[in-house]
Amino acid sequence: MCAHVSSIRLLDDSCTLTLQMSVSLKRAKRPFNIHAMLRRIRQEVKQFADAAMFDLAEQGYATPFHQLAACIISVRTRDEVSLPAAIRLFQAAPTPAAMSRLSTARMARLIRPSSFYETKAYNIRELAKRVSEEFGGKLPCDFEIMTSFRGVGPKCANLTLGIACGATEISVDVHVGRVTNRWGYVHTSTPEATRLALEKNLPRKYWVEINRLLVPFGKHVCTGRLPKCSVCPVLEYCRQVGVTEHR
Repeated sequence: MCAHVSSIRLLDDSCTLTLQMSVSLKRAKRPFNIHAMLRRIRQEVKQFADAAMFDLAEQGYATPFHQLAACIISVRTRDEVSLPAAIRLFQAAPTPAAMSRLSTARMARLIRPSSFYETKAYNIRELAKRVSEEFGGKLPCDFEIMTSFRGVGPKCANLTLGIACGATEISVDVHVGRVTNRWGYVHTSTPEATRLALEKNLPRKYWVEINRLLVPFGKHVCTGRLPKCSVCPVLEYCRQVGVTEHR
């Protein structure tokens, strides 16, 4: 009987400690200082792999065509899958002309196991063909032209413009959207709304880097389920919007 009571008491104590931890992690938030926050995150993500598109550029695939094709592959696909897939494709066909000569079936085999690889292969082949025939093998740094290709939305166009063209554009993926809304820095429900809100709030010098920082941060620290709030370097600024459980 005593042992049973003792175990209940330990369980209650454990629950109380968990509740206190949850409460303490949500207490006393500081005013936003995006400069300090991104400086801390920049340091934090050094231990993780770079975001796929930036990694690809470092490996020599930094042209607008390579970046846009790789971004098509990356849609709804983890970096660990999309990055090797893009490299396999570019090694087999390094130019738009060479890629347009690949069969859709072979291209699909090269980019597997990226999600929807057959549809993506068709879209990338059409991209390569148009770039080769209409633009002399060089994809223009133009948002309207980029988004005219099947499978290319604002996220991929802006990311390509930022990395390959030196433009100052914000690319909002699932991590950028989730993290900035969880902070309470923006209050939006769609990628486009998040991009517009960030354009109003975020200093321009961070517009390209925000994607590079928040992709690994969102994958490894501020995760979709059970974020690691107890070790988060920016917890004192984060409003933890929507967070009911955490690590």
